Amino acid sequence: MSPVVDAVDPDALLERVDLDDLVERIDLNAALSRIDLEKLIARIDLNTLLEHVDINALIQRVDLNAVVQRVDIDGVVQQIDVNAIVQQVDVDAILQKVDIEGIVKRVRVGSVVADTASQISSRSIDAARHTVARVDGAVLRPIDRAAGREHDADRAQVARLAGPVARLGAWFLDTIVMSLSFTGAVAVVAYLIDLFTTQNVDPTRGNSLGWIIAGTVWGGLYLFFAWFLAQRTVGMAIFGIRVTRSDGSAVRARDSFVRVIVFPFSFILGIGLVGIVIGRRRRALHDVAAGTLVASDVAGR
Repeated sequence: MSPVVDAVDPDALLERVDLDDLVERIDLNAALSRIDLEKLIARIDLNTLLEHVDINALIQRVDLNAVVQRVDIDGVVQQIDVNAIVQQVDVDAILQKVDIEGIVKRVRVGSVVADTASQISSRSIDAARHTVARVDGAVLRPIDRAAGREHDADRAQVARLAGPVARLGAWFLDTIVMSLSFTGAVAVVAYLIDLFTTQNVDPTRGNSLGWIIAGTVWGGLYLFFAWFLAQRTVGMAIFGIRVTRSDGSAVRARDSFVRVIVFPFSFILGIGLVGIVIGRRRRALHDVAAGTLVASDVAGR
């Protein structure tokens, strides 16, 4: 047989064979059933086979869009047991690997909260100031109309002056500030005297006139330094108003001193405060005496 086989040209033989007719005549199922696929696969060296396969060229020839379109994504998702996957996740181990402190430091939660609170507080104060300005406008507008000042040339400048509502609100807050600060100062002084001496100071006992005088002096000093150094007290700062000279410049020490001295007389029967409501420049008695105005930081009404 060997000489016969050697004499046969396989290529010439295959050229004369109709392979399509041969495949149709072969029962492939019967042929495959006679082949031990496991032994066949075991004999195939997959690593060697893959070395001869150009993966990149194979992927380029695959139409991924067509493959994805033929995949039933909903069916795949429905077959996934999410609960089983979640149960296999070790959340504690994940959290242990997370640097919570580092994240908090990088996020700067404290500064974010502080900035947010500051913005909210600033917006709230601005809204309150504008509300007070509108109320002042509602109070003063009829008075200006009745006095024929509605169309004055200096109407825009007058609109930037503080009205009675803003000034009254600021004075109310300053009264609280002066009372609390005076009470705190008296408590500290009493404690120090009791600590370093044998005397026991009780503010609730003794000469009430003396405490009234002391409180008045304390309030006067508070107003003097607030007007002279900052042009406004705590209450005035909250309501957005400030004390200036008639020309808009900062008040001098003399102006602040005169204003403090005359200030109590403005409250006698309230006569000294009438000018804030009906006056052309919204000045009280102590403003006239010191040559000052009370301007508003809020836009004109």
